Order: sequence, then structure tokens, then C-alpha cells
Amino acid sequence: MLNFFMGRKLASIQQITNIRPIAKADRIDVADVLGWHVVVGKGDYNIGDLCIYVEIDSILPNEDWSQLLVPKDRKFNPKPKDFRILTRKFRKQISQGITFPLNILHDKITPKAFEKLKDGDDVTKSLGITKYEPWKKPVRYYEKAKEDLNIFQRIKEWWFQRTYWKKKKKFAFPTYVPKTKESRIQASPSILKNHQGDLVFATEKIDGCSGTFILLKSKFIVCSRNRNIKNGGYNSQIYWKAAENEDVEMKLRKYGGNIAIQGEIIGGNSGLDSGIGVKNKYARPELEIYVFNVWDINEHRYYDHFEMEKFYSKTKFKRVPKLPSFTLPNIEDLEDGETLTDRIVKLSQGMSLVNPKYKREGFVVRSRNMVNGKPEFSFKCINPKFLLIKGSHGQS
Repeated sequence: MLNFFMGRKLASIQQITNIRPIAKADRIDVADVLGWHVVVGKGDYNIGDLCIYVEIDSILPNEDWSQLLVPKDRKFNPKPKDFRILTRKFRKQISQGITFPLNILHDKITPKAFEKLKDGDDVTKSLGITKYEPWKKPVRYYEKAKEDLNIFQRIKEWWFQRTYWKKKKKFAFPTYVPKTKESRIQASPSILKNHQGDLVFATEKIDGCSGTFILLKSKFIVCSRNRNIKNGGYNSQIYWKAAENEDVEMKLRKYGGNIAIQGEIIGGNSGLDSGIGVKNKYARPELEIYVFNVWDINEHRYYDHFEMEKFYSKTKFKRVPKLPSFTLPNIEDLEDGETLTDRIVKLSQGMSLVNPKYKREGFVVRSRNMVNGKPEFSFKCINPKFLLIKGSHGQS
């Protein structure tokens, strides 16, 4: 069974599986890495070569090998945003991610470890690459490097860090509920190869802010994607206000049991769903929650599709919009030059059912079969045309 929430490798060793020319482009080609299409320099790679592939929404460190991302007018004063990997278009060819030669790892790992590098190895930490978090607050009191602080500033920094991590532990995300995370299909193309012809469920992926709302032994708990949110504390005006607007606590108490729901928060004046550069693009005057998961804490399992339908009907929670069920494509049905991933990307495109004026972010696909309390497989596919719109992040 494929892991329902697979860990994301921001940078990994991958094989170039195909290279194709780009019309009217003399200096670049498009290469296939996993299920991604990446624009590379002509002649940089051959089919079968290994490379370092870095996914979109990664932040590269400011080092010699990453300077190609910095605009010429900022070569001597680069900004953090210069090192973020985005979806881009070159000569009408969409490119998602970036590749680097293996030799940038020479001074990052031992010669012995370098010789043992193989397809699939995670090199995120070795390269110092981090994930783009649009709402993440800095975890340092001073922006200056530690060695530039005087003794009094170091003491203050130490105290800040001690307090920060103590609070972080206190408000850690509960261990008895899984965090919300879906694997991108381009990073797991084997799913499509192994499940050709399977009938699947699909829902619209909403561009908002995910939250988890828990009722455990009569205690109501509100969480963001990664932490427990204290009522009246940081970000409570978003998560707790959304819970209040939707009467989440009352509905869960009326439903009964130890249960957690997970959903996407949009609307109001939060600005959290302004990923495409338009504040509150779904045109919702108040904060709303669109539920996509229900977790039974006692039985340690997710509700299946049919249990979810009954849950929505009984509780009257808003749900993420349903899309038509479909069968995963078969290789023999593909057009010339098309891959299984390409077909899924096409299916992910369309207008949002929440607000038809905007392109939808993509969709989430889940197997009809449940194994050990989780779908046999699931994945998300982000609409690349959505990502091309200025400011779009496609984080969740």
C-alpha cells in the first residue's frame, strides 16, 4: 500500500527519463524527471543521466551554485525571494522545478557517500534547501548572524530561543491525528503506472489555509497545519474565528464521539487565500471551512467516501466541491508523446466550483479502496496554469 501522506523530498537524486526539443528554442530542451517537465540547457544531460532535482516551492541557500537564479541587477545584493523555485514558462513550455549536476554535492558530503549516491536519494538537508512557507514567522530574535552579536544580545537570543521552543512543544500538533499532507502525482508517477484503469474519487483542491478541528473527551481543540492554536493567541483570529463562524464545536458535540475534521479555510479579510494576487478570490465575506477529511480518533482511521457522505448530510458542514469520478488512464489510450502524468495534469485543469471566475488550484484524487483505515492510494495534482499566475504558491 502506498503511504497516504508521503514525505516530500525537496531535493533528490533522480534520473532523466526523456529529453525533447522545444519549438523555436536553440539553447534549451525539456527533460522528464519523475512526472515533472523541466527546462534544461541543451546538451546539459543525456537520457539516463542522474541529476539533482529540486521541486517547486523550495528555497535554495545563497551559494555559488544557486546564483543562476538571481537577476543580473541584484547579483551583489540578492533577496530571499530570488532563491525560491517557481513554476515558469519558457517558449510556451511549462517548467516545474530545476536540475543541478551531482558535482555541487562534492563539498557537502564525504567522497564515500558521494560514490554511493543513487536514484531516489534525498539530499535536501545536505544542500541546505528548505520549504517555502508563506506565513512562517522567523524563529530568531536578531536577524544578524550569531557571531556578530555581543554578549548581551547573545543572552537575549538564547532566552528567546528557549522560550520559543518551550512554547512550540506546548502547542505541538496532536500525535493522535495525522497532519494534512498529500503527495504530488508528479513526484509519485508509479501510482498511475500501478493503478491503470482504477476508478477513483476526485475533489477540487481549494487554495486556502488548512486547519484541523478536534473533539476529544469533551475538549475542543483547534490546530493549524502544524500546531495547536490557543484561543486568543497567534492566528486565533483566523482559525478560532472560522470555527466560530461554522459552529464547528457545536456540530461535533452533537455528532458525538472522539473525532477530528480537517478542512480548508477561505474568505473574510484573512488574506490567506490571496495566493494568486487577488485578496479573497473566492468572494466569501466571512471565513468559511470546507471539510475534506474526517478522522475517527478511537478507531484510528479515516472515514471512507460513503461515511463522509453520511457525515456531511448529518452535520451540514460545507464540503470541498466534488468532481466527477473517473478511471485512471491506461498507457494504450495516451496520445503520441503523452505520459500518464500529462493526462492527469490535463484533467486537473478547469475553473473553480467555489468561484467560477478563477482557475481551480487543482484536484485531489483518492482510491475507492481503504486499507488499514486509509485510502489505498491518494495524490494531489496542482494545475500548472494556476501556478503560473503571479504570486501563486500552491502550498497546501
